[in-house]
Amino acid sequence: ENGVTQITYRKTFGNLGDPGDIPVPEDGPVSIIWAIGKMAEVAHRVKEPSFHHTYTRQHTQINFNSKEKVNTCFSLTTDPKNTFKPWRINPIFDPTKRSFSARLGPAGGKRGYSGQTGLPTGSLVWYME
Repeated sequence: ENGVTQITYRKTFGNLGDPGDIPVPEDGPVSIIWAIGKMAEVAHRVKEPSFHHTYTRQHTQINFNSKEKVNTCFSLTTDPKNTFKPWRINPIFDPTKRSFSARLGPAGGKRGYSGQTGLPTGSLVWYME
């Protein structure tokens, strides 16, 4: 509504028997970490989180026991005018070229492989010259 996406998350405050769960304190603010990103297919129909393009950049806390509404909204997206355009990939067009150099380097984020294909990538990619 009005360009705002509302996310509702419900969790029992106590531990339900999973040894990995930590009970959520019901008194005072609780530190949280959040991230938004793409899923990478690691095997046929098996996906796992890959690169997070949007994530917590500051210490964030939520008081789950607050009785009054508090507007502490912040933008999770950027203005499309501020997004990066992917780098241009120069074609290899010299038919007499017989040797190439390959370097392993940083992926380039939204300007590199992910920006060209829309697919997630690892932190390193091959650069061909």
